[in-house]
Amino acid sequence: MRRQQIPVTPAKQSWRWDRIIGFFLIVVLCISAIVWLVNQSKDTGSSQLDTTERSTVRSGFAIIEATDLSVVQQKVLALAQQEYQKNPTDYNPTVMKYTEGFEESWCADFISWVFNQAGTPFVHPDTKYWRIPGVQTLKNYYEQEGAYHEIGDGYKPQLGDVAFYFGNTPDGGSSEHVAMVLEVRGDVVVTIGGNEGDGILQIRYDKLKLNEKGLTAIGASGIGT
Repeated sequence: MRRQQIPVTPAKQSWRWDRIIGFFLIVVLCISAIVWLVNQSKDTGSSQLDTTERSTVRSGFAIIEATDLSVVQQKVLALAQQEYQKNPTDYNPTVMKYTEGFEESWCADFISWVFNQAGTPFVHPDTKYWRIPGVQTLKNYYEQEGAYHEIGDGYKPQLGDVAFYFGNTPDGGSSEHVAMVLEVRGDVVVTIGGNEGDGILQIRYDKLKLNEKGLTAIGASGIGT
């Protein structure tokens, strides 16, 4: 018996919908990629310039604008860069140069050495020597000079000033610490400090705020223009 052929209705052209859906998926993916790139760009800019919300330690010496620096500040900056490249750590020969052979916390020794080499040595209140190894003694020195500024008193730090830390300091093994100011960027202070972290010379970007990493005061060195 011959079966009757039933005519088949042509299928709707669903491939058109597939193409439309595929097109919209591509558009969504492109928009998502653009948004991600924009956010990454913002995050990168923030990590480079806006560190107001966190303390940051970075490798590599900070890029400092030297146009308006005094001759002495330029010498201090050059010495800091020079010593940073030597990677002083623990009590290696470079550190022992700062301390004159003493195995001691060397944050203040480093700053004393830089200033002495720049031709503007400190004068120890008692010994009258260029090296002031103690944080408290260095604090007394600046107080006697009328140059010890509590954070928040309106003084803006300059390159060559000394940042004083007490309590929870960048030197995790000590409740007293000093670092040398390199620059202030908005409300962020850029410093170079010896005997920080694992006993190394570090560049830090911290919020210029009372008690940030123990930041308490600034010693104005008076070597600017």
